[in-house]
Amino acid sequence: MVLVLALAASACSGDDAAPDSTTAPVTSSSTVVDATTTTTSVSNHTVPETTSTTVVVPTSVASPVTEGEALPSALSRTAIPFDEVDTGWVLALYSADQVIGSFVEGPIVLYLVSPDGDRYEVTSWPAGAANRPWEVLALANDGRTGLLTRAASMDPDAVEVVRVNLETGGQSLVYQSPALATVRGGFSLPDGDSVAVAVDTGEADILNVVTSEGDSIEMVRTRSYPRAPIAWLYGVDGELLVIGDANGLRLVTVDGVVVRALESPGRCIPVRWWDVTTVLAACIPPSAPADSIYRRLFTIPLSGERGAALTLLPEGFDVIGDFGYSNAWEVGNATVMQWHGDCSALGLHDLSRRVGEPIVLETEYGPRVVTVTDDALIVHGISGCGDYYGPLLAIGTDGTTLRTLVPRVSDDHSAVISAAGMILVP
Repeated sequence: MVLVLALAASACSGDDAAPDSTTAPVTSSSTVVDATTTTTSVSNHTVPETTSTTVVVPTSVASPVTEGEALPSALSRTAIPFDEVDTGWVLALYSADQVIGSFVEGPIVLYLVSPDGDRYEVTSWPAGAANRPWEVLALANDGRTGLLTRAASMDPDAVEVVRVNLETGGQSLVYQSPALATVRGGFSLPDGDSVAVAVDTGEADILNVVTSEGDSIEMVRTRSYPRAPIAWLYGVDGELLVIGDANGLRLVTVDGVVVRALESPGRCIPVRWWDVTTVLAACIPPSAPADSIYRRLFTIPLSGERGAALTLLPEGFDVIGDFGYSNAWEVGNATVMQWHGDCSALGLHDLSRRVGEPIVLETEYGPRVVTVTDDALIVHGISGCGDYYGPLLAIGTDGTTLRTLVPRVSDDHSAVISAAGMILVP
């Protein structure tokens, strides 16, 4: 069994030819299935009736916390300070046993982690349990819901997208993909009421929006192009989306109506909001060699006007081993960019320095930035060459490791296997 997983902003490349495209929305009936689990749900302590005049208030019993030599310590989800959960927090999947490709043998635990390193267990899946997840897609900006992928119960070659209630640990099915499809997903803004799911079947790229009422709206369907996967950004008020694929960047209503085409300086995907009227896009420029998947970063106005380049196409770069930049963040006095290379190589560059000069890190792991705070980068450290597992760290813009948020407890047999944060809103 082979499952191909992709990140929303992965560095991919493909044909320049414009595919067939349909932008008219197609609405279908709801396919949402209630799959709530009670494995780790919150229970209440029942107090018997009494004739005393003292008022007895039922107290909440903490949900169980999975313990083991290969697991880090954690608090119960009943202790989560939801009013404090913000963009610096991360939802992380932790494997307590041997990592084998995208699958693991032992128990898996889902943690909500603060930028200070406080860990709270949301729910867990024991060794051998069905429908165990392997990727965190998103943390909703309300701080109370997560989005995961897992194998479909009746068809191990299909992928399910599920919501997880962080307060109860309950799960509900949002979307089930065709067999052997690549699936990416994310929440809407401002509060994550709707879910966007992009599916690559190998024959077509499809972007669906599943609304809070359970209706599924097909926003885009194009022919599949590996170098131009569908990517999207929800507008800050949830009324618009910016969609990017082989047809370029465009502003679209949540009903699928195109408002206007945006400048596309190459094969572009929207990455995140640079400010409330500007999108940060990662683009393979037309001037790049045909076999290159090197991406430059541009800021693209929603007005349709020309954008501005943050990075240039370097001269004499390795078209095979250098994939360019996929994202950028303003942290403190630095503008830090995420660099990608061959064999899962990752690095961080400061825009104020000469492009190509990396930030020297204290950690030995490749830094995949999950989110940022005012003065730190929250990174998932990976080993490289397809080994997407390691610790969760807080790193300064000078490369120093400030804190280990989720450690590797036992060498090669336990680690964070996937992590995601909220949508950063300027």
